Amino acid sequence: YDRNQAMAARTAELLEQGGKPFVVVGAGHLIGAGSVVDVLRTQGYQVERL
Repeated sequence: YDRNQAMAARTAELLEQGGKPFVVVGAGHLIGAGSVVDVLRTQGYQVERL
């Protein structure tokens, strides 16, 4: 969970810099409550699967 929080925070920093960052994380960090996706959505980001 702490790693997901840290990855979400770093991803948010990259997004705030502008552009379109390409972010890669392991699949286990993308599903469920407390996932990177969940944290970013809670912060108001729109996250979509490609």
